[in-house]
Amino acid sequence: MNPTPGGFAPMQPGTANSFNSAPGGMNNAAPMGAPAPMGAPAPMSGTPMMPVLNPLPTDAFAPKKEEPKKGGALGLIGMVFACIVAAVAVVFAVQSFLNYRNLENNFDAKVEQEVREAKKAQHDEDEAAYTEREKEPNKTFTGPSDYGSLSFQYPKTWSVYISNDGTDGGDYEAYFRPDYIDSIENSDSRHALRFFIRNESFDSIQREYKGKVDEGELRSSIFNKGSNLTGMRYEGTLEEGMEGVVVIVKINDKTAILQTDARVFQDDFNKLIDTLTRNSD
Repeated sequence: MNPTPGGFAPMQPGTANSFNSAPGGMNNAAPMGAPAPMGAPAPMSGTPMMPVLNPLPTDAFAPKKEEPKKGGALGLIGMVFACIVAAVAVVFAVQSFLNYRNLENNFDAKVEQEVREAKKAQHDEDEAAYTEREKEPNKTFTGPSDYGSLSFQYPKTWSVYISNDGTDGGDYEAYFRPDYIDSIENSDSRHALRFFIRNESFDSIQREYKGKVDEGELRSSIFNKGSNLTGMRYEGTLEEGMEGVVVIVKINDKTAILQTDARVFQDDFNKLIDTLTRNSD
């Protein structure tokens, strides 16, 4: 058989081709009305139709909008509140620590101060006790017999300076002070004891102090020690810048004056006055 133009050979009757030779060809279908082979799809009657798929929405490929998260504002508020609480806690912790350190430092400083004060108080107490012991035994001082032989005891640590012994009939004057005697000419000098016997009546000397009592500079009280030692006691401002005590005693036609110029000597002065005696009339 000659090939036809175009390269294709004419089909011979009964010859199988690609459409009806193989079982899987398109013409390998069951006759009309016959059951379809098992596993093959049933033929559709009428016009063949493409399967219908569900259509895609128009915004299927559009960017999705993020939906606001539920509770986002509350979460932010909670976070801010938590940060504030944490900051307050940190500040409180730091402040508490600083307060503790301050208290600890203040406590240590206070303890050290109390220890120093206790040591100083003990030292002062020991010094005072030593000073008192050094004063013992007291010495006895006796004035001239012509002036009533007035006597008293005074600390042995005091020095005595007699500026006028009364031998010429004048006043008797003696000065007492611990360790040494300040210049009696210096108005700023302060003596533990000034012991004078004046050739003046008791009433005359008393009038000199009465003016200060009336002005409120001195307080007065009666002094009485035995039957032959009576007089007056004055306390307060003796002179400008001088606070002390004065005791005046009548000695016949004369007057004995015992004076301390400063409060610091007052305890010793009071002890001295307690020992005051008169040996003759």
